[in-house]
Amino acid sequence: MMATDAVYTTGYSSYPSDRQPVHWQSVRTNWPDTNLPEGLQLNDYSKSSPPSLNASVPQSSQHTAGSMESQQFTETEVPRSRSRLGLTARTPPMSLGNGHIPDKRNISVATLHNERYVLDAASIKEHENEDDFLIHPNPYNLCLCVFDGHDGQNAVRFTSKYLKTRVFDTRSWVEISKTDQQNVMESALVEFIRVTDADFFKDINHYIAEKRRIQLQIPPGMKSYQAQMTFPTQVARLQELEKHISGGCTAVVAILTEKRLYVANLGDSRAILACQASSGALNVKQLSEDHGVENEQEIQRLAAIGLDPEQLKRTGRLGTQENTRSIGDYSIKGGYKDVDVICHATCEPGLAVPHVMSVPVGDPFFKYLILMSDGVYKTVEAVAGLSSNTGNDILVGIIDQHVERNGFNNNSTAMEILKKIRHIQHDLFQKSACQDPHSEIAIANRKRDDMTLLIYKFH
Repeated sequence: MMATDAVYTTGYSSYPSDRQPVHWQSVRTNWPDTNLPEGLQLNDYSKSSPPSLNASVPQSSQHTAGSMESQQFTETEVPRSRSRLGLTARTPPMSLGNGHIPDKRNISVATLHNERYVLDAASIKEHENEDDFLIHPNPYNLCLCVFDGHDGQNAVRFTSKYLKTRVFDTRSWVEISKTDQQNVMESALVEFIRVTDADFFKDINHYIAEKRRIQLQIPPGMKSYQAQMTFPTQVARLQELEKHISGGCTAVVAILTEKRLYVANLGDSRAILACQASSGALNVKQLSEDHGVENEQEIQRLAAIGLDPEQLKRTGRLGTQENTRSIGDYSIKGGYKDVDVICHATCEPGLAVPHVMSVPVGDPFFKYLILMSDGVYKTVEAVAGLSSNTGNDILVGIIDQHVERNGFNNNSTAMEILKKIRHIQHDLFQKSACQDPHSEIAIANRKRDDMTLLIYKFH
């Protein structure tokens, strides 16, 4: 979370902080019989403008923070060989019956701060943990969220608190949840993410307005070094304002009801579903969609508004940002005209329109729902030396092997998984850097981002 290096919570604890067609990113394991059960249907609202709800989000609500148990991160011995990522045999699945009742005992969540590893020395924390998560129940569903902030904690703090107090705690959300109607729930997901983004910018609007006033005092076209010499006070204030304006965050939200599982996401935080066939084989399906310049649909969307697709692919960024959809990120939305490489776009290139889908619940094949920030799967991919997005596949194998051997503990399972990933990467870096600090493996594993992992285990 924000204030501690490593935190896990139990039950429903939460951290109290002040347009393209759907394409499944199916990642198959080496196990046989990996077909998902029939009946998984997708419904995507990212293709067009978000539908609106009749009921608006109330402007105020009582904030009731959940309890939180925290624990400082301590290192423990874990297997040091990459071969330990290998997978063992699976047990037969457990039947869910007709309708799965979400249970808080089935949730384990943990977060670890970022690190830069140093050869034969203690690792370095490069910045405060910018991840967050939210677990929120009501009588009709269970809301699970993971957020990954960047350029500071402002946007992620705002989003986590806003969704709890202005959405999930409200009577409007309870009434929507009570219906559990697919079109209503999916429309609600799109709308409350849109409103969260809009209200974040309202919250920082006074900073944006002050920035514009100061910019008018500096002659257009003046070089930055000239401005710093001629207008030092104004430049210093602009730099200070940027700390309040520049932040953003990704979000992945899952709503689990007795009948359906709904998922919405912006950016590259992921939701994956692991299903187990009667043979014991696991199949891993990504329910979210990564929003970055590696996404061909996003490249086509950005090219249609006048941006150079080859330049986007070459830089790997949209202006200064890795994500093309997010909450916040003024530099690719209202402030995109100030960014040279994207200022010629015909409209704001950054969006807060989420990818939304849903699947029916109650299938005996469902085993795990996993939400995570990109630090988790990118660390797994770096350790495994993968060039393609198969980190989901390996992560599920690590989780399943751990649960088969040790059981599922909502207090500790997610933290133990993150510690294992961290230790394997740390030891791999030390070994590789000792031999050649400039080797591909050493460079790929010299640091990692914040990692947040939320696991929901079906019965």
